[in-house]
Amino acid sequence: MVFGVHCICLFGLFLIVMVLALPPNYSLQNHEQKRIKRAAIETSSCKQNIKKHGMSLLNEGIYILTMKNMTLEGDFFGSLKFVFDIIQNDRAVAKMRIETGLNNSFINSFNSLNTKAKNVNDLESALVYMYTEDYIYRYLNGALREHNCTYKELKQQDQDMAAYATALLATLLYWKNLPAYSGTTFRVIEPASDIEDELQKYEINSSVVFPAFSSSSKCPLLSFVKSQEFILLEIDNSQHSFWSPKDIADQSRYPDENELLYPSSAEFKVMSRSEKIYRRSKTYYKIHLKLEGKGDSMTDKTSPIRGSRRLQFIPLLFALIYSKGHTV
Repeated sequence: MVFGVHCICLFGLFLIVMVLALPPNYSLQNHEQKRIKRAAIETSSCKQNIKKHGMSLLNEGIYILTMKNMTLEGDFFGSLKFVFDIIQNDRAVAKMRIETGLNNSFINSFNSLNTKAKNVNDLESALVYMYTEDYIYRYLNGALREHNCTYKELKQQDQDMAAYATALLATLLYWKNLPAYSGTTFRVIEPASDIEDELQKYEINSSVVFPAFSSSSKCPLLSFVKSQEFILLEIDNSQHSFWSPKDIADQSRYPDENELLYPSSAEFKVMSRSEKIYRRSKTYYKIHLKLEGKGDSMTDKTSPIRGSRRLQFIPLLFALIYSKGHTV
């Protein structure tokens, strides 16, 4: 009996020593490794098509958030301003439409939305917070990368996250509480295929477009990279741009990461050829990019959604009906 008690005590002491031996940011390291991104790159001509026609996932979100009464008419990013105005005009209805899909396929994100936006005035902050969790962002960015530029056949799971995806993009582009960052950012890319094939996509003086949301940081964070070979993008954000990365630290689940998030479809000019660097038994290729998009802001244009002037009252009417019958 005494021997058994001694064994239990020794085992408990061993566990304590193991926990104390872990680095203070152990959970952060694991989270960083999970969030190392794969790359999907489109061309500048694809970006022009997205401007006109949108992307299937995000278009579906527009139709849901505007109650499917409106169609795009040649100005996708401008239409997102109209969507953002609808969200701001009645956050309760916007939240309801977002959570309906999440409840079907993303229950953890559904729970987060209801926790973080219990007060609907916190909706925009909650949308950003949910992206920094380990639940929905992989599916969201995976779906955006699966588009053939503007088109993707949507699965049920895509449809269920469409309203969230659109609301998040509109928030990143138009919510004034997210400060734009104009310093240098870094983004690590771990190619899923041959790295030489990936490097060929970054031809000097060409433009590259990232269709997914793109995370970055103020320093390289190379210590979190597990791959022995990867790409490091060093990005100049000094030019004022509609696509400037937003500092989301105050809204993040992991504020110590100091994450800077680029909206979907951010465009960059390739400023250098890749530089091969060896460091601590790892090999990486540094490429310098410069953020483009100085004249892309749509904030001063009229709504590009057909019928929007005639139908603007419909969301507000539904909001009134909903608010009378529900307590949020």
